[in-house]
Amino acid sequence: ALSAAHRAGLVHRDLKPDNVFLCVARREGVPFTVKLLDFGIAKALDESSEQGAPLRQTSAVGTPLWMAPEQAQRGEVTPSADVWSMGLLAFKLLTGRSYWRSGNMPEAPVERVLRELFAEPIDPASERAREFGASLPAGFDAWFARCVARDPQHRFRDATEALGGLIPVLLGPQPTAAFSTVDNPRRSAVPPTVAMPLVVTGAPPWPVSYTHLRATRPY
Repeated sequence: ALSAAHRAGLVHRDLKPDNVFLCVARREGVPFTVKLLDFGIAKALDESSEQGAPLRQTSAVGTPLWMAPEQAQRGEVTPSADVWSMGLLAFKLLTGRSYWRSGNMPEAPVERVLRELFAEPIDPASERAREFGASLPAGFDAWFARCVARDPQHRFRDATEALGGLIPVLLGPQPTAAFSTVDNPRRSAVPPTVAMPLVVTGAPPWPVSYTHLRATRPY
């Protein structure tokens, strides 16, 4: 959903657990559907320039524990701002805790929150997870570090690129779908923008992979 928003030229700006709903799926064979909600403060990228151009001097909006530093500083905002939140959300889903120590406090002082966001070193995700008695899959540290780089230029460019890096971390190396036109003339010779990993035998362990391919091109 976030990838679709970015392709449409939208930056969500408030990606957090409260805006991600786990719903009963209406499609047969799919156990659940994840819905991304509340685009109330989403912003369109500058229509006067190429798609993907940054938003200029946007207002400081969002939820402090989830928003990228440039949002708080009223700087330029690109889809990479949502990638920052995406990394924090993935950490929360895998550990059950906020990456920020202040986020696990009942009422953290604003100064404490801002110090973590802007000044203190960003420890490897696995080190922070061990503080909570949790563990993370191999490779998650590198993926997370690229999501929460304070310099937006050092992050994944958008959700599609970030998701493409996360799936192999969670599932391990997987065969990718073949995009041959020989066995099915309706197939396009051009593969989707990102070839998401699929399991060749058995049911896909994660419906998002299959859903992404279906949504990208009608194979």
